[in-house]
Amino acid sequence: MQKHEIKKEQIKSKNIHVVTIPKLLRFQALSILLPCLFFFIYCGSNTKEIQEKYTEALKLFEQKDLENSKKKFEELVDSDGVGSNAETMIGKINYYNRKFDQAEENFKKAYNKEPANLNALLWLVKIQTLKKDHLDEALKNINVLIEHDSSNIEGWYFRGVILEEMKIIPEAIRSYRLAIQESKKVAQVHLRLGMIYKRARMTEQADKEFELAESAGADDKSILTQIEMAKKIKEK
Repeated sequence: MQKHEIKKEQIKSKNIHVVTIPKLLRFQALSILLPCLFFFIYCGSNTKEIQEKYTEALKLFEQKDLENSKKKFEELVDSDGVGSNAETMIGKINYYNRKFDQAEENFKKAYNKEPANLNALLWLVKIQTLKKDHLDEALKNINVLIEHDSSNIEGWYFRGVILEEMKIIPEAIRSYRLAIQESKKVAQVHLRLGMIYKRARMTEQADKEFELAESAGADDKSILTQIEMAKKIKEK
């Protein structure tokens, strides 16, 4: 996931920016891959070819070879178990290429295929947030997402953006505060992971987790103090 600090310039809806590939690429690919792994594991040998194609498409996506990645995902949109996720990835590629109308259709198809695909719903909201005449629909969709995943930081952030654009300022402020609150929980998770790696003498992994914890909890002095103490833990 991208850094969870809610910056002042991000709050103004007129400054909503298209998320660039380096920011979210790896996490977004993993968020699509993990649900599919359960399908691959439990559905037998007939899924081997699908698994190989999907993995290859994700690798191309991570390598920023969007054209060839898109072609691979297009071969999978009608496949059982991965069709909705493949459609979502095509939508992201169109989004990064600034083909917003096509991306919106991809995300709608992905969500209609699999209503449990909240990732597709979130990306649909991102598109709708860019269009002032879609704000009512965007608010409805983001409320559905938060109802199913109340810890979704991006969900609360985009809810704040939508409400701010609609001039419902008190609720916008509440949404931004909840986004910050959830980001602090993420900081604690990274902190605990860092402590485990530190004790196991996995210094490189520990340092990465502490860095992520500092990023997520940058405005929380308590978390920053805990991170500094954790860095002093003796390795076993």
